[in-house]
Amino acid sequence: MKKILVIIISVIFIFGSCIPAFAQSNYSNLYDDAKDIKPIENKILDDLNTAIIKDNQEKISFDNLDYDGILKIYDASDWLEKSEFNLDELNSLINNSIRFYRLYFHLNNDYINATVTKGAEPTDDLSKEYSNEEIAYLKENVIGKWHVQSYAYDKSNNPNYKQNIENVIKNSKTEYSKIHFAANLSKNIHFAAILITENSEIQFNILEGVVNNKTINCDNPDDTLYCFEELKEIAEKHTATSEVDDPLLIEIGGPTSDEKPNNKPIIIATASAGASILIAAAGIIIFIKKKKAKASAELSE
Repeated sequence: MKKILVIIISVIFIFGSCIPAFAQSNYSNLYDDAKDIKPIENKILDDLNTAIIKDNQEKISFDNLDYDGILKIYDASDWLEKSEFNLDELNSLINNSIRFYRLYFHLNNDYINATVTKGAEPTDDLSKEYSNEEIAYLKENVIGKWHVQSYAYDKSNNPNYKQNIENVIKNSKTEYSKIHFAANLSKNIHFAAILITENSEIQFNILEGVVNNKTINCDNPDDTLYCFEELKEIAEKHTATSEVDDPLLIEIGGPTSDEKPNNKPIIIATASAGASILIAAAGIIIFIKKKKAKASAELSE
């Protein structure tokens, strides 16, 4: 009886050891860290609460933050111009590209989508729009510093891009060592994940865009994985006859537009190098609201 039991256990062990090792389950270490924004957590909360606070509305805290939903995104507006795309080239682009973070907060029945980026120097034309006091505020709090660039309200749930990517990984049966997020690859490829295999192969999964007249977004994901050449072909075949809504375009100031500069809604392509000069606008909005809050406090004293 003992011999039979030993044989059964041995068979179970042998078959168990032959199961393919595709059970990659801890994905958190595959994503880029968010160390840039760690030192300014309090400033992020201060900026958001100053900008969005309403009468009798509770303030945002990091208890409201969806930590799993933090996205570090690179501006990839010129990446598809490269003739080849190996791991060394990718690392070089990442180190030299504009990057920003998307944070998702849940507050009561709202989802607040905040973009955090490092402020760029405003152009001469943009500088003319603001007073010396406002420019001084920008230099102290925005230009060259990580800050809340913009925010928006969203009644729907957070777009869970990471979950979509992890579903792709599970189906691909491939082991991955790193995942990056890139925006503005082309007019029809707005947002994509870059997956690096353990063999240093690079694959792309389109998260937001239009491919063969099919709209891809978080609610309508596509689990297709493309190589660099295939992604370039998709971009080159696309002939846009009209502008497609870009998920990375945000109206600054959320639902209250009365305090935006010139009372005009300002749209910013958060990942676009060309539009990054407009990031000053968010700082100005916060600056104006702080001035008004300070004036109200002084009047009430």
